[in-house]
Amino acid sequence: EAVHADLLLHVVDVSTEHVQADLEAVGRVLAEIGCHEKPQLIALNKVDRVQDPAHLDLVQRMCPGAVAVSARTGAGLDRLAETVVERLVGPESQVEVRAAAGDGRLLAWIDRHATVLRRRFEDGDVVQTIRVPERLLAEMPRVAERAYAVTPSV
Repeated sequence: EAVHADLLLHVVDVSTEHVQADLEAVGRVLAEIGCHEKPQLIALNKVDRVQDPAHLDLVQRMCPGAVAVSARTGAGLDRLAETVVERLVGPESQVEVRAAAGDGRLLAWIDRHATVLRRRFEDGDVVQTIRVPERLLAEMPRVAERAYAVTPSV
């Protein structure tokens, strides 16, 4: 299954003293099955059990981009989920889109591909603040039946 994955999530028990050996062992296995160049995200699990903050700091420096979590307490799990999404879909932009209420193709595309944060109706238009993967923004002109406007939103 790892061979077909878009992203490998490597969960490491950070509460042990042999984190580096564990990382190297997994690296060897991934190389053996031809997955060593696949994108990976490391989750440093059991941060709630780490007694020495210097140990956690050292491991975090060894694994830049790793996300510290505790499956037991739930700490860091939201950040882990956000990071997985970022890695899979790429960076997202938050924009405001003003489209004609009758542009069903564009409005359906937005509902399917974006997260709608706010929606209001104004002068026959639907004005939506959305969060959408940047790589998909270029598709909007091909989908729209009518003129629309996109502005950055904060």
